[in-house]
Amino acid sequence: MVRNRAKRGVANRTCGDGDWSRTGDEGEAGEGALPLRRAAEARSALVRDATESDMAAVRGIYAHYVLTSLATFEETPPTLEEMLSRRIVLVELGLPYLVAEAKGETVGFAYYFAYAAAYRARPA
Repeated sequence: MVRNRAKRGVANRTCGDGDWSRTGDEGEAGEGALPLRRAAEARSALVRDATESDMAAVRGIYAHYVLTSLATFEETPPTLEEMLSRRIVLVELGLPYLVAEAKGETVGFAYYFAYAAAYRARPA
């Protein structure tokens, strides 16, 4: 199963829930298998601290998931000002807020926030 995907020119990748038996077409991940070319690009991404100038791209990435998934528990995408504010809060707490950059473009982001310690209320 997984070996056959590698022969077809795609990277071995799980769906979003870690299930190796699905291709991603019938679950959360939605993308299916990741082409080897894109997998190689992902491996060569630079991960660094996010800056204010990165936040427009971060907002664009996040807004996509607000509008197309249930993962964020938000109903409308936050404004750029709200995203900047969220980043500042985390940075001032000494927590990481990172971006992944490939070929000069922001392609992902990550941050740490202990929701158990400080829960931010959301309508969903």
